Amino acid sequence: MQGERRQFAVVLLSLRLLAKFLGFVAFLPYRGPEPPPTRELQDSILALRSQVPPVLDIRALLQQGLWARRAVLTVPWLVEFLSFADHIVPLLDYYRSVFTLLLHLHRSLVLSKENEGEMCFLNKLLLLAVLGWLFQIPTVPEDLFFLDDGQVDALEVDTATSEHGLDSVPVVDQQLLYTCCPYIGELRKLLASWVSGSSGRSGGFVRKITPTTTTSLGTLPPKTSQGLQAQLAQAFFHNQPPSLRRTVEFVAERIGSNCVKHIKATLVADLVNQAESLLQEHLVTQGQQGGDPAQLLEFLCSQLCPHGAQALTQGREFCQRKSPTAVRALLPEETPAAVRRKEACS
Repeated sequence: MQGERRQFAVVLLSLRLLAKFLGFVAFLPYRGPEPPPTRELQDSILALRSQVPPVLDIRALLQQGLWARRAVLTVPWLVEFLSFADHIVPLLDYYRSVFTLLLHLHRSLVLSKENEGEMCFLNKLLLLAVLGWLFQIPTVPEDLFFLDDGQVDALEVDTATSEHGLDSVPVVDQQLLYTCCPYIGELRKLLASWVSGSSGRSGGFVRKITPTTTTSLGTLPPKTSQGLQAQLAQAFFHNQPPSLRRTVEFVAERIGSNCVKHIKATLVADLVNQAESLLQEHLVTQGQQGGDPAQLLEFLCSQLCPHGAQALTQGREFCQRKSPTAVRALLPEETPAAVRRKEACS
């Protein structure tokens, strides 16, 4: 099946390229920047061009393709051919019947309906994408979409496929779909950007730039060292893979949690024991009343705060001792040495 898809892709892309060149050559002599300025001039051009036979009987080819159940091969190159049409082409009776037939084919394709014997999903999606792109070209008149049923050629458009029809074979894959319709890839990027922005997760492969208003030319407030440090860290992580930021954040969270537990089990426990001893001594000397609670609290703080200030120093030493080893163990071996040193210092 993979070989059939590859062969179909080669044939379809070749047909689209040839049809694009043929459409360019066929409609180039009539192509202009704008439609005719007056109705009289338009009618005269229509009367003159109606006498010129089409360079290619695309209506017969389209009908044969639909009857033979190979619309997935016929319609894409036909769209490339018609995309070079000028403003007069859709007004000609011959080409108007072709556009009408394509419009009814577009309306008959339903993506949510995929019963047995129906056209494959990606085949339908390819036809819908190329036809939708064709109908958005400025040369296609808007009144084409509001025709009554009586104005349509009596040709039934049926998406049901026979066993031997090409439409029933899953010959279209995502790669071919993105090649024929690159705007679908752009839509995929927009959806991925929306998902990345709505998930609330930092990092990722889609980076979003938040617009900000311009600041005034007056005196700006001085930036603090913490703010500068945060900006430097943000600039550093912006040029690194998202996994590096996640690794550093994970190490910082775990080392910080372990540091708190370590200080609580060592320094805080000693301070609690000292506070109990001081309270007992104070109660012995002052009697059972113990004096004023506010004065007692002030006395304990004056005795224990100098020792409690050691928590900051011990915490910094604990993090500096544990963090570099943890970061180096989690980073890939291919990480540059400069980045490793930077992460170890931070």
